[in-house]
Amino acid sequence: MEYLTREGNPVPAKKVTWLSPSGEPGIVPFYTTSLEAAVELARKIAAMDTWAVAWADGKGRAKIGDGPYYEALTPAMALCISALKIMQARIDG
Repeated sequence: MEYLTREGNPVPAKKVTWLSPSGEPGIVPFYTTSLEAAVELARKIAAMDTWAVAWADGKGRAKIGDGPYYEALTPAMALCISALKIMQARIDG
């Protein structure tokens, strides 16, 4: 088993290989740790909605469109939660 370390995180993590449907190795964006990747996810799910993120009182907060604010450890994680909640609501109808 191979372990990796990431910049800014001294704890080693197991190396995981993601495969695309074609069987080729793929790259999964760091949605929950990268605000840029989280915005990319939000735009894919809610392209026409406005969004906002904030850092206050040691928590990340995010909101998409008319939805509620969600809190998480980071603004990126909160934005992911908000985007996934929108996606789930659309699926549930």
